[in-house]
This record gives sequence, C-alpha cells and structure tokens, in this order.
Amino acid sequence: DLALNLLRKFQSILQHQHFQDDLAAKYGIVFYHYGMDVENMQKLFDKQKGSPPMVRNSTATAGAIMWARLLLRRVEKPMLYFKNETSAMMAGSRECKKIVKNYNKLARALVQYEQAWFDAWKKSIAAAKEGLNATLLVRDKHGLHANFDLAIFQLIRETSALSLLDSPHIALPPEATAILLQSHKFKQLYGELSYIISEYTRVTKLVLPITKKVLVPQLAELDAAAKPGEVSLAWTSLNVAPFLKAFTAAIARFETVVTAVNDIVNCRIMRNLKSVSNCLLVDLPAAARFGIDQFIAVQTRHIAAQYHSIDIWNGDIVKAIKALARAVGHRGHDADDAEAAGTPEREDASAAASLSLTKLPSSMRRGSTAGAAEEGPENGHGALTTAVATDGDGNNSAPRPASPPTSASARRKLAKDVSALQHHFYNCFLTALSAACIRSLKTLRRRVGGRCADGFITAEVPLFDVSLELVANTVILHPALDEIQKAINIIANSIYTKCDLLTDWAAWGVKLGDTPGIGTQITRSNDILNVVIMLTGGVVALEQQVEVFLAGFEQHSHLWVRDREQYMAELESAPPSLANIEAEMRKYTVDCNVDAMSYTHSIGSLWVDVRQLVKALKQSANDWKVLLSRHLHGKVLKELATLREEMAEYSKLVGGDPEDVEELRLLMETLGTIRVNGSEIEMRFDPIEQMYAILRAPEYALNIVTLEEYEKLGELLLEWRKLRSLCERKSDTVGRLQHRFKRDLMAQVQRFWIDVIVFRNDYIAHGPMVVGITPEDAINRLKKYTRVFEDKYRKWRTIAAGEMLFGMPVHRYPELAQTARELTHLEKLYSLYLSVRQRIAGYEAIMWVDIVRTKGFQAIEDECRHFYLQCRALPKELHSWPAYKDLEHMIASFSQLRPLLASLAHDYLKPRHWHEVMETCGGRWKLDHDVFKLGHLIEAKIVAHAERVEEVAMRAQKEAQVDILLRTRIVSEWTERPFQFEEWRGRGLLLLKSEAVSEIKESLDESQMLLGSINPRYMEPFKDTVRSWMLRLVQTDKQLNLWLEVQQNWQALEAVFSGGDITKQLPNEAKRFSHIDKQWFKIMTKAQEATDVITFCCENEVLNSLGPMRDGLESVQRQLSDYLETKKRAFPRFYFVADKELLDILSQASDPTAIQGNIQSIFDGVAGVKFEKFKPAKGEGGAAIIKITWLFSPEGEEIQLVEPVPCVGNVECWLLALVEQMCLTVKEVAKRAASEIPTLQQNLRHIESCLKTYVAQISLLLVQILWTTDVQEFLSGAKSEQKQLREAADRRINDLKDMLVELTRTDLTKMDRINVETLITIHVHQQDVWRAPPGKGDTPLKKLRDGTSFDWLKQARFYFRPEKEEVIIQIADADTLYCNEYLGVKERLVITPLTDRCYITLSQALAMKLGGAPAGPAGTGKTETTKDLARTYGKLCIVTNCSDQLDYKAMGKIIKGLSQANAWGCFDEFNRIDLPVLSVVAQQ
Repeated sequence: DLALNLLRKFQSILQHQHFQDDLAAKYGIVFYHYGMDVENMQKLFDKQKGSPPMVRNSTATAGAIMWARLLLRRVEKPMLYFKNETSAMMAGSRECKKIVKNYNKLARALVQYEQAWFDAWKKSIAAAKEGLNATLLVRDKHGLHANFDLAIFQLIRETSALSLLDSPHIALPPEATAILLQSHKFKQLYGELSYIISEYTRVTKLVLPITKKVLVPQLAELDAAAKPGEVSLAWTSLNVAPFLKAFTAAIARFETVVTAVNDIVNCRIMRNLKSVSNCLLVDLPAAARFGIDQFIAVQTRHIAAQYHSIDIWNGDIVKAIKALARAVGHRGHDADDAEAAGTPEREDASAAASLSLTKLPSSMRRGSTAGAAEEGPENGHGALTTAVATDGDGNNSAPRPASPPTSASARRKLAKDVSALQHHFYNCFLTALSAACIRSLKTLRRRVGGRCADGFITAEVPLFDVSLELVANTVILHPALDEIQKAINIIANSIYTKCDLLTDWAAWGVKLGDTPGIGTQITRSNDILNVVIMLTGGVVALEQQVEVFLAGFEQHSHLWVRDREQYMAELESAPPSLANIEAEMRKYTVDCNVDAMSYTHSIGSLWVDVRQLVKALKQSANDWKVLLSRHLHGKVLKELATLREEMAEYSKLVGGDPEDVEELRLLMETLGTIRVNGSEIEMRFDPIEQMYAILRAPEYALNIVTLEEYEKLGELLLEWRKLRSLCERKSDTVGRLQHRFKRDLMAQVQRFWIDVIVFRNDYIAHGPMVVGITPEDAINRLKKYTRVFEDKYRKWRTIAAGEMLFGMPVHRYPELAQTARELTHLEKLYSLYLSVRQRIAGYEAIMWVDIVRTKGFQAIEDECRHFYLQCRALPKELHSWPAYKDLEHMIASFSQLRPLLASLAHDYLKPRHWHEVMETCGGRWKLDHDVFKLGHLIEAKIVAHAERVEEVAMRAQKEAQVDILLRTRIVSEWTERPFQFEEWRGRGLLLLKSEAVSEIKESLDESQMLLGSINPRYMEPFKDTVRSWMLRLVQTDKQLNLWLEVQQNWQALEAVFSGGDITKQLPNEAKRFSHIDKQWFKIMTKAQEATDVITFCCENEVLNSLGPMRDGLESVQRQLSDYLETKKRAFPRFYFVADKELLDILSQASDPTAIQGNIQSIFDGVAGVKFEKFKPAKGEGGAAIIKITWLFSPEGEEIQLVEPVPCVGNVECWLLALVEQMCLTVKEVAKRAASEIPTLQQNLRHIESCLKTYVAQISLLLVQILWTTDVQEFLSGAKSEQKQLREAADRRINDLKDMLVELTRTDLTKMDRINVETLITIHVHQQDVWRAPPGKGDTPLKKLRDGTSFDWLKQARFYFRPEKEEVIIQIADADTLYCNEYLGVKERLVITPLTDRCYITLSQALAMKLGGAPAGPAGTGKTETTKDLARTYGKLCIVTNCSDQLDYKAMGKIIKGLSQANAWGCFDEFNRIDLPVLSVVAQQ
C-alpha cells in the first residue's frame, strides 16, 4: 500500500512519456512484490486456517470471520487499484496473469472460508437450542447439577459478536436473535438455580452418616421437590419461578429437620455417650491405701454410684433416640403393631416437643412463605411440613415433627431404618461403656503395678496395707497375695459385671430384637477380658519381689524352717557335742535381738508392716532356747538315771554270796567289769557337770534346774566311791569259794556224758531217720527229738561256761554235734516237702478262668521254679534220702505238666479247641467258668498227649492272631474312615486331599499284603471274611486310581474352562466339560456325606460314571491340545511354555494384566511389563485401551518401548507384536548408542553417562563396538600413522579398563555392579587380544599386522552399519546380524582360548547352515558356552535338559518352535535320548 501511494503521487507529477514508462516499470516491480505477498498470504491461510489467530475475547466463528476478512482486505485493496489503474499492464504479462489467478484463488478461498464458518455456526444453533429443551436439573453420582448447556452461552456470545459484523451476506437466523434477546433471563435463571443447588448440596451434607437412612423419607421428599426440575421443567418453561420457590421452601424445611436431628445426636446422644466413656468406675485417690475389706467396700460403693449415674445417662440417650425417631416421622413399634392389626392410631401431639426451630438463613427465607402458600396438592410434601404453632403470648413454640410416610411399605422401611439406628446407638453405648470399663480397669492396673525393664513390678503409690506374720512355722503375707489378687479380681469383675444394674433398653420401650442385653454384651467383650486377664496376675506377679524381700529374713529362717520334732529326733539319734549345743543356744540368743530392723517397707503396690513378724521371731527364738534347754536337761537326767541304775545293778550283784557255779561266774564277771570300767564311769560325771553349768548360766536365763537337783549329783558321786570299796572286799571273798565249786562241776560233767550217749542211741533207734517210716511219721519224730535236743544243748552250754571259768578244758560231745547237723538237714528237707505237697494240692482247686483272666499261671511257674531251686540247694548228703527223692519226683512231675498248662492258659482257646483237647485225652469236663478247674487238666493226664495238645494250642494262638489282625488292622482301620477334601478355587470342597489319598492307598496296599500274608492253615474259621475284605480292598484301590485320574484331568480342564475366553473358542468342548463338571460336583457332594471309604467305593453307584467321565475328559483334552497347537503356530514361543501355564495364559486372555506372572516363561530377559491405559482420541468412541509401555528384567532393569503395544485381540497376536516391538526397541537403542562412538573416542569419560543412559545389554555392545572400532582404525591406518593410532587405541583401552575398575569402588546397586563386572570381564579379554600376553612385552601383538590377520579375524568383532542401521557381528568370515533380543542384566563367561575355539567352530557351522555339538566331560561349560554365544548374538536360546523320557513328539514340538521363533536350541545331554527317538529326529 505504501509503494502504491507513492507511485500514485508521482503519477500525477510525471507526465512525460519516458517517466511514464519508467513509472510503469515501477508498477510492475510493485505488482511482482504484490504477487509474492499474495503467495505468502496463501501460505499463511493454509497454515492457520485450522486454528486461526483470534482477537482477545472474540468467539470462534466471529474471530475466524474477522481473520479471513483481514486477510482479504489486505490483498483486495491493492488488487482493486491495479485493476483500475494498470489493467493493460496486468493483461499483457504472463506473470501478471499468474498473480491475478493466485489472487482470485485466495479471495475465493477466503470468502468460502467465511461462509463455511457461518454455515457451521448456523447448523450448531439447532443443537444449542435443544439445550434449552433440556430439564433444569440433572443428577449423577456426585449430586445435583444445573443442566444448563454452556453452548447456549456460547451461542449468545457468538450471536452478539456476529451482529456487530457489518456484512451483507451474513444474516443472523431469527432463532439466534430470539435467544440473544432472552439472554438476561437465562443468565438470571441459571444463577438462581446454581445458588439453590449449592444450598441443596450444603444441606444434604449436613446429614450425618449415621442418620442418613432414617432421613431417607425426608430426602425422598426433598428429591421429589426437585423432581419437576429433573423431569418436566425446561429452561423455556413458564412455571419455573413457582418451582424454584417450592424447591427453596423444601430445602428450608429439610434443613429444619436435619438441624433438629443433628442437635439430638450431637447434644443429647453423643454428649451422654462421652460422659459414659469418661466415667471412672474406681475410686483410687493418689495417696490412699486400703486393707482388703476396706478396698472392696469402698470400690463396691463407688461402682454402684457410678453405674447409677450411667443409668441416668442411659435413660437420657434412650429418650433422645425416641425423640429422634419422632423427629423423622416414626410413630414407634406400638403404632406399627396397631397398623398391622388394622386399628387406626392417634398421633401423639406431644412428640413435637423434641424438635427445635432452626433459624433459616436470609437467602433461604426469601419467598419461602409464599412458596409454601402457593404449593398445590401436586407440589406439597407433607413429610417436610413444619407448621409453626403459637402459644398464648404469641411466641413460637417447637415445630411439629415430620409426618410419617403415607404408604405402609415406606413406614415399614422407616421402622426398619430407625431400628437399625437404635442398634447403632446401642452399640455406641456398649462401646462407651466398654471404654469406661477398660479405662477403669487400666487405672486399677496402673495402681496395682506394671512391669518395668528389670522385670520387677512397680506402682505409683502403694495401694494395699499388708503385714508379715509367722504362722505355722512359715513367714506369710497377711493378707496373702492370692487374697489381694482375689480382691482385685472381685473389683475388676464388678467393674464390668455390675453393668447388669443398668436398665436394658427394652425396659425403656426400645425393641432390639434378639440382641443380648447390656450385661451379656459387656461380659463378652474380648478387650475387657484381655485387660481383666492382665489384672488377674497383677499382684501375683509381685511374688518375685516379695521373695527378694523375704530373702532378707533368711538369716533367721532356721527359726521357722527347722522342724522341732525332727530336730529333737536328730538330737536323740546323733547327739551333738556340748560345744555345739552351747553354740546353738548362743545363736538363738542373738536371734532374739531383731528390734533394729525397719518396721515398714514398700513393694510395688504393697505397704508391708513387719512388726508382727519381729514379735513372732523373738518368740520363736525363745521357744528354741527353751526346747534345747529341756533337751539338755532331759539328757542330764537320763544320764544320771542311767548311772544310778548301773550302780544299783552292780550293788545287787556284788552285795550277796554265790550259791552255785553260775552265781559265782556272774559275781566274778561283775567285779571284772567294775575294775575295767571304773575310770570310764568316773569320767561320765564331767559332762554332766558341764551340762548343769550351761543350764544354770545366767546369760541364758533358763531357770530350769533347781538347787536340790544339782545337789543329787554330789550324792551320786559319793555312792560310786562306796561301791568301789565294796568291790575290793568282794574280790578277797571269791578266792576262797572257787575250790568247792570246781569239785561239783567235775561231777556234773561225768553225768552229762552218760546222758548224751543214751540220747544218741535212742535217736538212732527211734528217730526220724529210721528206714521205712512215712514222711508224716518222720515229721512227727523230728519235732519230738528236736525238743529233747534243745534241752541237752542248754545244759551243755552251762557246763562249758563253768569249765571256762575255772580254766579247765572244755569237753566236746561229737554225738551231740552230729545230732544237731542231722536235725537241721531234716528240718530243711521236710519243711520243703510239706510246702510242695500242700501247694500242688492247692493248685488243683484253682478255677481255670481265674488263671486265664489274672494271668495267674505265671505265679505258679515262678513258685514251682522256686521250689526246684530250693530242692537243688539242699545239702548233697540229703540227695540219697527217700524223702528227697519223693520231693524231687513230685516237682519233676509237675514241671512236665507246667509247659502244657501254660500253653493252654490263654483266652484265645475257644470251645472248639477245648473239645479237641478232650477228644485227644479221652476226658470230659464242663467248660463253664464256675466248674472248670486246673485239677481237670491234671486228672486228664495231658502229659501223655503233649505233642497233640501243643499243636492245638499253637493253632489256637495263630487263629487268634488272624482274628486280631482282622479286627484291629483291617476292620477298625477301615471302619468310619472318611475321605478328606480340600478347597478348589473358591467353589467348595471339590478335590480329594492328595496327602490323605496317598495315605489311604498306602493303607490299602498294606491291608492287602496283610491279608495275603495269612497262612491258609489258620484261615479256615475266617475264610469268607478274608475273601470278602480282599475283594473290597481291590475294588476300592481300583476306584481310587480311576478317581484320581479323573480328578487330575478335571482339575487341569476346570481351570481352563472356568474363564470365558477358551469357552468361546471351544463351545462344544466347553458344553461337554460342563456336563462332566456337574457329574463331578455330584460325586464330590456324595463323597462328603460318606463316612466310610470302603463302603462308598464298593457300594455307591455314583462312582460308575467315573469311567465315562475319564473318556470324556480325555476327548476334551485332545481337542484342547489341537486348540493349543493353533495358538503355538500363531505365536511360536508358546512351544517353550508348559501346557498348564499356556492354558493359564489363554484362560485369562481377556485380562492382559493377568499374564504378568507368566511373562518370564516367554522371554529370556523380561520378568514383567508395565501396562498403561490410553483413552481414545477425541472424537473416537470406545473404551480405554491397555498398552504395554515398559519392559522389566528380573534384575529390576527397565526399558521403554519405542511404540506402546496395544493389548487388543487375541493374546498371541499382541504378544507377537510385543516381541517385534522389543526387538525394534533394542535396535533403536543400539543405534543411539552407536552414535556415541565418536564422542567416546574424543572423551572416554563419557562412558559413565552412557552406562547410566543405556541398558546393560547395550552398554556391553557399545564397549565391544568401541574396541572393534579402535583396533580396526589401527589396522587400516597408514603405516606412517600407526604409531599414533596404536598409542591412542592403547590409551583408550587401558583407560577404559581403569575407569570400569574405578566404578566398582563406588556405591553401586546390585544390578549396576553386575553390569560393570560383566563389562570388565569382556574388556579384559579385549585387552588381552590387543596387548601381548604377560612376559612378552607391552606392545600390540606382532601378528596383528593388518586387518586380514587371522588372529584378528577369529575374534568376535562388532560393527555398526549406518546404512542398514544394524549391528553386524563377524567371527572369521561369518557375518551375523545382531538379533536384538532383550536379555536384561546377564553375567558373561570369562573368555578363554577354548571359548574362542568354540565360538569360531559354532559360528562357522551356523554360517554353513549346520549345527554344533560341543563334547567334553561334565561341568566343563559346554552349555554355558553355547548360551554365552547366543547372548553375544543377542539371540534367544532355549536350553532343553534331555533324558530318556523325551519322545519324538516332544522333540518335534521343540524343533518346530525353534524354527518358527528364530531361536537357538541347546539340547543338554543329547546322548541320553533313546536311539529310536534320535533316529526319527535325524530323518526329519
């Protein structure tokens, strides 16, 4: 425009032709620039037409039209000037025509663009206008909203903006104009409605959660008031204003009810509940102490008083709940009962007193009265009516409660909700009461004491007064800890059991159904019981501290521990020395001095008074002193009495003259005794004197010995001296009497010799040893001659004593000695003979049943064995006597009978066996218990038929063992032995428990073996039973095997067909399995009712369906295998997944996230994936799509996919896409990493950031590419530059190793450390290839002269080809593309020369389309080398552990999977496969 204005000015001045031509040229230049401007406008229009720049606050359509007009005005004005002034010039040039054409095109486009926007806006008017026909309100889960379409406001703005545009071809539609004219009305209506809705939201939020249900009728009525706005009234309706007034009034009324209800709940119910909760049921002042009785009395009174207060609060709560019920329109249970009976009920007018009129906000009061007055029958809501009454003074009284619902169902629903609310507050009351009880119990527990760190019980202030007392020689607490604990338990129990004093709500008229009473509920509270349990041992736990305190009295423990009677008995049995007795007396004297100890002590909650104990200790010590003194006094008196008696005896023996030899002997012995023991007797007087000195000591203050008693000691000592003098005189008299007594003794000897000879001859002629007499006669003679012998023996002893007295030789009488020996032997023999004969005669009378029941025959055997040993122990000279032989024969005869009787003395012998014994012996006797005796068997002479009898007894024993085996090991084992079941996937007990079934099968095998091991010889009585059990056991085992097989197949298929995905794919099989599943459920239901495994398996016909079920499951399994084969062909990696796991994947295909646990079985280096939900693009319908965005390795490494993989369609399809995207992601990351090579060659420190940026797999690949690049540059460089290249490469290789080693010294995570250590492992090998081996210098290998050296070509070399964007791995002449399989953070093998050879061999074989077979001993790394080479190539390697169980089908599946998945297969221990399988594999 400026250029044209300038030219226009010059045109009026320059009229010369030459200037006109020049001016025309200038016009051409300006026109050319104008054409460029047109093109620029065209480009600007094309670029911004989708989102044109707007003027601030402009609307979309008006803004776009204004922008288009500005562009048009910019190009239109110059064009009009050119058209009018330079039309000739414009017509003549081709370039000008092009500019005109471009102008026309742009102008036409701008006009069309403007018209298009306007047309689009006109089309939107109808849709926007429809918004006015929408209802005023709309409700969603968040509440009530104004249903005003904001597009209407946009339409109003757009219409207003377009009306300001002056355009002849833009005519505003009348619909838009009409809406524009009503814009103020709509805005005002929207504002009022929004405010009312905010008030609605505010008021509804005032509803407490606990009262929400009982306010449902009021809420329903409030919603009914809003219903016209939701259903019928639109923004253009004429009766919107009355609706708003009615709705506002309804909100106000609802707020009145809600406020009243909240006041009742908060101010009356919750406040009283808080008072109950804060109530303390124990009265324990801080410094107060109690005795037990006082403690119980005080706390009992306090508990009763507190429960009285609680009962008052309880009544207030119940009254408040009733008021709340009336406030919400509930008439009570009586009204409901009356209604159910058809009796009308009169409303209680006084129920309104519980409501308080709430002042409405001014905004809500406006028009509310008018609104209420204008409401008609259709808008009136009686449940919210709160008509205000006035009293006599004109003041407002309380509002009436809400009217009850009109319908019976609504009233029943309200009654139910009110009942639920009552239950809720009842539970709240119980909770508050429980809290009060727990708080009171804990307060009591704190006063009782708590355990501190050192294990002792501590208390704030002692609570109980106790004392230590000595009772029954025991130091005890009074009252005892148990009594204190009992008192605490009484109060603790009273705290929560006295709640029975509270009035139950039923008594207040609140019906709670079957809910237990308050007392029952509180006494069942586990929290209370736990605190009570802790209190139960509170004081008893002080026992340790009490013991520590009592240990201080251990120094006096002998006062009460030592038993006085026992101590006195010990003194009597082992008299101590006088020094010990005196020490004991002193000790007890010290014990009496216990006044110095403190009289009170504090132990936890106990205030201990020890004054009673001190008093008892002093008394006990004094008692001990008295006891010892009495013992000592008694000992003194006893010793004196003994001395006095001895002296009296001596005086008696010495005082008279002897009459015969015997008296002379006694006199002489007495004189000798006195002469020998005289000094000892005199010494016995000294201890007596010492005892009297102790007893009379003043420090003991005993006062037990009188002066008269002490003087008797001197009198006794004087008597002893007189006795000594008498003995000296008697010694002279004895010497004179000895001669006379000696002559008399010699005459007696002669006479006694003759008597002995006569006695011996008579004994031989008529004694018990005479041949031919009976044992009974011999026994009588033995008794007679024994008496005569004893008289002769006494006379001989008297004569022998006299001979010894006078020093004469003592005569021996051989006949008398021989007679004594014979009588002794005969006594032994005949006494044993009588005993044996009497016992054998007694055996015959024993009842046989007594022997069997009491196992009494063992006693008989022991007695017979004792008789036999006694017989053998008799002297050998008796063995030839007839009586001995008779005795030996008697014992031997019974000994032969004894084994037979022992074999028959068992209860397993049945009547059939006894009849067989009777037939064998030829005897007959009754087998009744009261008739059959042992004598019957002795009389039957069963010894003669011993072999046959023993055979019968042995058979009876074996048959009894068979019977016991059947009863204990078979019948009892299988009687009432039920099945055991386990849960299956939440469907119930549908599986036999595997451990239990294994035990049953083991028991079946064991039982069958037991039955098979029975000897047929002893099975005859039980033949039918054994055969029946054997058949049942075999059938049970067969059924169980079939059952387990069906269970295994059903279990595998149930998990498959329980999901809907496979069921849709295999509908016929799913239907068949459903039928089998029903049968299985029926079988398991019946089995759970069974109590006996054997009976159920053998007799229940329901198990007959197991066979067809097995066939059906196998058929379904075959079809399922075919289905799985199709899935494996679609996604080859499924070949490497177990069928069970694959079925698990497919059964949950509808939930992609369920594959998370199976992902590691599909990928080598992926342990999990990240799922994200993506919302569909704007304008596209449909649900959100789940996509996989990240991969996670088992080590925790993460890699983000280049493109998220949508989990849409079949699982095999998006898994295949995931594999492709995984490889593409690794490839892209490798490409980015390869671009870092130049940077790394310039700055090797950049490797640290690379290690943090790229995953471990790519980091390793980067290091390998860097090394290959450095070495390749050295080998391909010019000879003149090789030194510099070598130094640079050598420096980078060394520096890289040093940097990696340095990284290991830093704080790395486990994953990063594995990564760095792997890099070091590989780079050390690369350095070894670059540098000479140790000891051969520090220069590069001389063999690496150029790039064709085999020492270089045989290495794994890594190149990045930018043109292909691929990594190439070269080993010798084998080039392989890097396969981009994500491997995670894997460790790598140390590369040795053997590893290099394996790599070369395997890579060359693969390049020639061959396989490799590394061979060597076990553990040398064949498998790991193959896997490591696969990781080098970035390839998936599947390792299969081969065995003889691997058949050709399994091999075929693996090979198919490997070939389709482009993976390597490593068959470990390939030689273990059977040759037929290898043959098939080789042929295929």
